[in-house]
Amino acid sequence: MKGFMVDAGGEVVTREDVFSVPVPEPAKRHYPIPHSYLIGTVQDIFDYKFVNNPEFNYTLKKEQYALAGFDKKTGIPGQMFGLFTYDTGDPQFGFSVGFRNSYDQSLAAGVVGGANPFVCSNLCFSGDSFKIHRKNTLNAIHELYAMVMDNAWSMFRDYQKMVKEFGLMSRMPVSQSEGFETLGLMYGEGMIKQRQFAAAVDAWREPPQVDWAPRNALSLYNAVTEGTKKTNVADVVDDLSKTHKFFRQRFNVPEIIELEAV
Repeated sequence: MKGFMVDAGGEVVTREDVFSVPVPEPAKRHYPIPHSYLIGTVQDIFDYKFVNNPEFNYTLKKEQYALAGFDKKTGIPGQMFGLFTYDTGDPQFGFSVGFRNSYDQSLAAGVVGGANPFVCSNLCFSGDSFKIHRKNTLNAIHELYAMVMDNAWSMFRDYQKMVKEFGLMSRMPVSQSEGFETLGLMYGEGMIKQRQFAAAVDAWREPPQVDWAPRNALSLYNAVTEGTKKTNVADVVDDLSKTHKFFRQRFNVPEIIELEAV
């Protein structure tokens, strides 16, 4: 499970581990959405639209899960983050669908689409927040399925746009010193935390992957996402979304508006 972000008290687990977490009883206006329901919803819908659809025939290449927010008294985890990565036929980037949920009322249930480079398993999300997020209230479980169904194609389009943006970044030269300057700016402005900054600097100075050796904006982006692994379950998407937005602005990446038909 290389590349999955579970720092700050998180733990990489199996699907069975996630399902074994007891679902708490409703409390006041909080009606927990079972992790199993969220995971099943995501898999059913994306299987229907992209795996079992003969127009695409994508395959679910990998599924990953993490638990966090462990209660100090009971040891029961309050937060869950999961990731499905689909092989779309692109040689570099898989289509990733991230989802989160909580039983401790710390996070709204959410689903977001992004990209996952095969070479390093770093995650990349472009949205400002989750594409879908639904507070765990009385009607949430009834509305969630429809929300995911309605937004699945939009999440896939986000992935397509990101892949095209990465192609543009790969053609933007960035010197070694310019890379360090950018990392320092991100740290100084609070875009990345201290541990993330240190890991990103190491990855830029000595690229851990052959594909990151060229000195360009995409290699620098990869160095930052490598550093962003030093985060926790609750902050995964927000941290990565900030990174993507920063790079688009920093390197004047043109907005991808129109996409060719798939």
